[in-house]
Amino acid sequence: MMTLDHKWSLALYRFAKRHALLRVVSVFCASLIIWFLAVAAIAVTFTSFERFKYLVGVLIIGGVLNLLLGKIHERKRPFDTHKYDALISTWWLGGSFPSDHAMFATVFGSTLFFAGELWTWVAVASVLLVCLSRVFVGVHYISDVLAGLLVGSVAVTIMLRLVPILG
Repeated sequence: MMTLDHKWSLALYRFAKRHALLRVVSVFCASLIIWFLAVAAIAVTFTSFERFKYLVGVLIIGGVLNLLLGKIHERKRPFDTHKYDALISTWWLGGSFPSDHAMFATVFGSTLFFAGELWTWVAVASVLLVCLSRVFVGVHYISDVLAGLLVGSVAVTIMLRLVPILG
C-alpha cells in the first residue's frame, strides 16, 4: 500500500501530465530555474565578501548534509517505484532523498532573500517553483523536497551564525 506521500506525489504528477500548460511550466521550472537562481545568487555575492563567504559555506554545509542523508536513506525515485515516464530527462539522476534541487534552491534563494528589495520575492517564488515542479515532473516525492528544504534551511541557519551577512 502506498503511503500518503506516494499518493499525493503521484496525484500531482498525473495532474501536471494531463494539463499541457502546467506540464510545460513544470518542465521549465524543474530544469532551468535553479540555474537562474545560481547565477543571480553568485552575482549578488560580488557586492560583499561576507555574502561570498556565506554562499560558499552554505553550499558546502548543505551539500555535505544532503550527501550524508542520501547515503543513510537511499530511496528510489517515483518514476522508478511507480513505473512511469518522468516529464524530464532522468538518465543522470541518482537517489531521490533528499532533493538536491530543493536544497540548492534554498541556499541560492537565501542569498537573494538577504539581498533585499525585489530579490526577496524572486527568491521565495523561485524556491517554491523549483520544489513543486520537481514533484510535478515525477522525479521527487513531496517528502524529498521537504527534506531538501530543511537541509538547506539548516545550512543557512548555521552559516548565519558564522557569517553576519545581515549586519
